[in-house]
Amino acid sequence: MRYFGSFFITLILYAATITSLFYSFNNQSNITNKEEKKSLVKVSLIEAKVEQKKEIEQKKEKERIKSLKKEPKKIVKKIIKSVKKPKKKIVKKIIKSKTCIKNETKEVKKSPSKNVENIVSVAPKINISKIKNDYIAKVKKTINSNKFYPNSARRRGIEGSVKVEFTIQNNGKLTMVKIIQGKKIFFKAAKEAIINSFPIQGYKDNKIFPINLTLVLKYNLK
Repeated sequence: MRYFGSFFITLILYAATITSLFYSFNNQSNITNKEEKKSLVKVSLIEAKVEQKKEIEQKKEKERIKSLKKEPKKIVKKIIKSVKKPKKKIVKKIIKSKTCIKNETKEVKKSPSKNVENIVSVAPKINISKIKNDYIAKVKKTINSNKFYPNSARRRGIEGSVKVEFTIQNNGKLTMVKIIQGKKIFFKAAKEAIINSFPIQGYKDNKIFPINLTLVLKYNLK
């Protein structure tokens, strides 16, 4: 009897635990179902809002496309109006210029042929290199004419040469005289010959100046 009583009690306990577990499982499943329903409702609401936004955006795009299609006509009309107006002014200017050209041609026809020939004639070209060479030849000639033999060198029978460098400005005057090499006994005579030769006037337009010259003055006894 004792065993039977304990067995019965254990059965009651097991039954109670099973019923409590079943009840709790049912409650959890109900809760999960409710949550799923809520989430589904939220998702559907979100999808509906997204669809509404898409529809609104599509409407806006359609309206914008329609407005763009309408605008070019207005722009074309404005361009045509703006283009049409200046054509008259251009035509008037061209007509005026044609009349001016006709008047000028009449004046040219009236003027004598001699004046036309004078206008067409061009001034002759100036050969600057030739002018420069002519001027340098003139300088050499004047220096040689002013050159003299030193008495000390003549008495001693000394011969030689002096290399001299100098610059001529546009007024025909010297700015620098420099003896480069040669016998010292001839230095003073060479320098005096160059200084006494200037100023030597040259070309009026002054395009050949300044001129840097290097000359060799030779001193030989005859």
